[in-house]
Amino acid sequence: LNTRYSLSDTICEGDVYSKNNFSGIMHPGVYKQKLSSSTKCDSIVTLDLSVMPAARVLIADTICAGQEYFFNGVQYESSGLYVDTLISKVTGCDSIVTLLLTVKDVLRTDAYVNICFGDTYKFGKQTISASGTYEEVFKTVDGCDSLVTLHATVLPDYRQTINAVIKKGEEYNASGFVGLTAAGEYTLPLKSVDGCD
Repeated sequence: LNTRYSLSDTICEGDVYSKNNFSGIMHPGVYKQKLSSSTKCDSIVTLDLSVMPAARVLIADTICAGQEYFFNGVQYESSGLYVDTLISKVTGCDSIVTLLLTVKDVLRTDAYVNICFGDTYKFGKQTISASGTYEEVFKTVDGCDSLVTLHATVLPDYRQTINAVIKKGEEYNASGFVGLTAAGEYTLPLKSVDGCD
């Protein structure tokens, strides 16, 4: 008389089932094994094998240049696709986690400004009063660094001194001045073509 046994078991994707006289099974399905005993009675063992698929998770994240990103205890600093295998606490099977990391470069911008002689220009934490090239780091809307290079030009001083002599009773009406009759120092504010006084 043949004896029949039925088994049900589960393995994780990628594992090999090697128990109960079965070996090398990796795929789900129903498998039969005939076992002979010393009494010449056969036993037929039926295995119903299930394979639990590995969970696959995609994480997409972005960091700024110079920042570090920690993924399963490993530090990353450059853009790329990183894959790691974790063990699920629920199923005991592998979870394949893929990280798509994007590192945003420092945004670099050039700016140009003209400064009137004697004026100053506020640029970040700096107050500029001389021609030259200045750099300042600002934060963009997404929180990353933006490096701005400012090219400043101080416009020339357009002051001009006029020495004039008039006779008593005459008026001085030249170079923009009108009706000057007394000796003294007079200032005439004018705008230059570049908008400076």
